[in-house]
Amino acid sequence: MDITQIKAQFQFRANTIRSVSLTNNFVTLNGHENLKRSMDTEYEIIEIEELDNEIQGVLTLKVLARVTGNNDKKFEISILLEGFFVGENMDIENFTKMLVTNGSAALYSIARAQILSLSSQSLAGGEFILPMVNFFKAKDLKVKEKQSEQK
Repeated sequence: MDITQIKAQFQFRANTIRSVSLTNNFVTLNGHENLKRSMDTEYEIIEIEELDNEIQGVLTLKVLARVTGNNDKKFEISILLEGFFVGENMDIENFTKMLVTNGSAALYSIARAQILSLSSQSLAGGEFILPMVNFFKAKDLKVKEKQSEQK
């Protein structure tokens, strides 16, 4: 199928890694009992600008992956990504929804790959594979958090 016929109105144009932090004093994650894995992610819309024929938006996504074990052993990766997105023939409300869900998902897939690669290179055995994330649910949770803060 010709991709030009099914091209989305919302496009991912560019991204950059703003920061990466890695701390590790494990040799391997394999064979360790009682390891605690935790993960966190947070997105933020930095800018949305309406131009004559398109809307442009910048979104950041921070992802943290952590493993802790006995004897203060810790493996932790934090990555902050920034993405640039464009919407053609869209209104600002739909663009904002797409930026949160599709933009976050696009950046998260990059973060997953980077964290997998860095953990594989930092450990003699085992790696950290992040699960897929539902950014529709993340958006709903973020809205609920803001509402409770305002009460």
